Amino acid sequence: MPSVDITWLGKCTDRLVQENLVAKICEFSEISGRFYREFYHEEPKQKIYEDLVIDDKTPIARYLFMGESVSKNIHELDSRDYLGNDISLYGVEFTLFDPRVNRAESSVMSFVFIRSSNEYLDGRMVSIVPLDTIGPINNYCPFRLSIPSLDVRYYLDHWINEFLSWVKRFYISNLHFCDPDGFFGYNEYKNVPLGDSKTKDEIFQKICHSFEEEATDFSTDILEEKRLNANDGSEKSIKVK
Repeated sequence: MPSVDITWLGKCTDRLVQENLVAKICEFSEISGRFYREFYHEEPKQKIYEDLVIDDKTPIARYLFMGESVSKNIHELDSRDYLGNDISLYGVEFTLFDPRVNRAESSVMSFVFIRSSNEYLDGRMVSIVPLDTIGPINNYCPFRLSIPSLDVRYYLDHWINEFLSWVKRFYISNLHFCDPDGFFGYNEYKNVPLGDSKTKDEIFQKICHSFEEEATDFSTDILEEKRLNANDGSEKSIKVK
């Protein structure tokens, strides 16, 4: 099954908005975690960043600045990365439930914000990527800050667009993301007044319910496929005997 990476870029310097959004993401993470525990019989990974101060010199992937004239306040490290300083992180990242095989590493949802006195960096949404390479970059942090992304195809591909459209409409208006649906979700929500908290929460609950439905359907199909494969293997063993 080929993969498709959905990536998103956004910036929000309003810390109250950050906190309100992260609270909703944590609420959704609990729903995803319930499916993960029931299917895999183990705890999903989740990490909360509460103004975590990181190294003075932090590698930041060039991808975060696509289409921009990069500020002189950050310095080039190599062909892939810049170096940022005075950085702390706020937000949450967690493993999104995905019943397909070997998807844990590519199913991490990151809603983490840079907090910094450097206005060029402050408020940018990032993912935290561990470094497993050897080279000059390892003289700095054990990770780099990069673009949040999610590997989807056939599973949650339309759902993630609706989810990010909801984030864009009600929290981060400058959020950019790949959307094969042509901003369907955003266009559906754009006439909802930003101050209409009731409707905003109703849409969130609807999106969560859509996730539950798709997660249930995929889990059921995959478990049934495993059962049939197991039965097929047993029948072959009996014939050999």
